[in-house]
Amino acid sequence: MASPQPTLFGTAPFAFADRFLSDHAGQIITEPRTALLELIANAYDAGATRITIQWPSEKDDEFSVVDDGTGMTKEEFEERWKTLCYDRPKKQGTAVTFPPGVKGLQRTAFGRSGKGRFAPFCFSDSYKVLTWKNGASIEVQVDLSAEGQTPFKINPIKESNKSGHGTKVSATVDKHFLPVEELRQLIGSKFLVDPSLSISVNGNTVQLLALEGLKTQVLEAPPHGSVTVHFIDSIEHYRTAQLRGITWWVNQRRVGEPSWDRLDEEGAYLDGRTEQAKRFSFIVEANFMKEDVKFDWSDFHANQRVNEVRQVVHRYVLQEIQGHLAGSRKESFPSSLMAVSATLGSS
Repeated sequence: MASPQPTLFGTAPFAFADRFLSDHAGQIITEPRTALLELIANAYDAGATRITIQWPSEKDDEFSVVDDGTGMTKEEFEERWKTLCYDRPKKQGTAVTFPPGVKGLQRTAFGRSGKGRFAPFCFSDSYKVLTWKNGASIEVQVDLSAEGQTPFKINPIKESNKSGHGTKVSATVDKHFLPVEELRQLIGSKFLVDPSLSISVNGNTVQLLALEGLKTQVLEAPPHGSVTVHFIDSIEHYRTAQLRGITWWVNQRRVGEPSWDRLDEEGAYLDGRTEQAKRFSFIVEANFMKEDVKFDWSDFHANQRVNEVRQVVHRYVLQEIQGHLAGSRKESFPSSLMAVSATLGSS
């Protein structure tokens, strides 16, 4: 049997330059606001209903993000952390899987390529992950590597028995420190549109009505009743732009997904791909419409009451956007219909 012919480049594996991760992950490891949103988005995608954040008051202390999501088995962790450009939609689908006992909730996952696992590197060159599922837990340390055959290394710490489910990510904030009040505001402006998710920072639950810059308006929709609309303008958008648009709540439960869909019925439309659409969020509390909600909470039934209430809300939303853009950026709202964008967050 003939021996294999030598190749021009030999048999050594490819090497990763020390700037590989900065190119690959971008703002996730350089911008602290983006990194924190990624950590929360990962918990959101894991079906968490509660996220507990401990955040230090100064640099060089430890932070942690703990969620009650599905957690991961050892095999799931290895596959997701060791696969660069992990394909979340292909491996897990786009619909969020919730832990046992969580019923009736629906979410669309943010995750696509698994880059959120690099977010802790924004604050430290080393972080720990503790995750538990199916009665077992694993704890590992993830370290940045110097230029070489891998951009990071995973070092096992221990495996043990543990009931329940969830994940904890922790590290020391060596760089890119953020004040805790800024952290609360950032979290609230991004994730409080989903009332199924509770987030606390240093023991205090982040409240929608405590957000700076929140504008609340009560609208009358005679003869049906009144609705309360909350308006949030969030400059940081990144992939959580998926939660921007008009969100309907009935009895503190979200109906369908946030969307700009059907806004064109009022004669103008904010395209979901624009910068403004990725910033603006309107939360509509309409508790009297419970009988109009479909059984799976995916939308409202099509009837006269729903249409009339929606028209009242849409007129207010368009008026608010027009005034906001004209006042802050001297921009006029488009007078002609723009192309319909069925989903938000195309970034």
